[in-house]
Amino acid sequence: MSPLEEFARNHQQQAAQQKLLKMIDCLQADLDDIPIVPGQWILCTDTKEYYNDVDTGVRIKISDTIQLDTEADRSTIIPINGKFYFVKASGILYSYNNNTWTPVGTKAANITTADGSTVEAKLATISKIGRAVDYVTVQTDGQSQFTVPFPFANYLAQGNFVEVIIGSVIVDERRYSISGNTITFDDSITLLAGRSIMFVFWYNDYSAVANYTPATQISASHVYLSNGQTVQQAITALIAAVNANNSNS
Repeated sequence: MSPLEEFARNHQQQAAQQKLLKMIDCLQADLDDIPIVPGQWILCTDTKEYYNDVDTGVRIKISDTIQLDTEADRSTIIPINGKFYFVKASGILYSYNNNTWTPVGTKAANITTADGSTVEAKLATISKIGRAVDYVTVQTDGQSQFTVPFPFANYLAQGNFVEVIIGSVIVDERRYSISGNTITFDDSITLLAGRSIMFVFWYNDYSAVANYTPATQISASHVYLSNGQTVQQAITALIAAVNANNSNS
């Protein structure tokens, strides 16, 4: 079995098991210092050679790679089935099989979103937690329903958190429900006219940014930040951190 055939077999197995592909750069002289990790791709920037770790202890050289200057060149050439193509302008490595281009791995800094920013720049905001405070006033004695002054649309749908405070007490979530933009308190809470209800909004700054669509559609598991994490791993870590923050609130 040739190295490329071996790679294809292992690549299919890895895809079936949903393993993450990781692309890193190094010099040829430093290649032996990088631990072998199944699914990992390595580009030797000085020799322009590619390597793929297909299994524990097995690293193969992918020598059959064609370089293209721009993404547009992919639509003007007649691609060869089974070949790899590296686009220098975008820094993306593709495999071409069965009339399908598949991005193998790239860095978030090489992908531009519709507003001109890079995915890396967008994701930098994910670690920033925003906070906003607003109030509503009880209009009549015994009022139980109020409009929540969310800081932006689809607030709760994006996994953000709100604290409800009356006086100096944080109201237990079991004593109210929120549907759409309306909060309804249960019968255990009696409010008098003129009382203020404070809403403290904890949210990820990314949530408040207008939606955008990456100009290049690539799976979050195949895009890498400068620290080596995939976008998917960064998002998963963020969700865990926000959940932990909510639990401790």
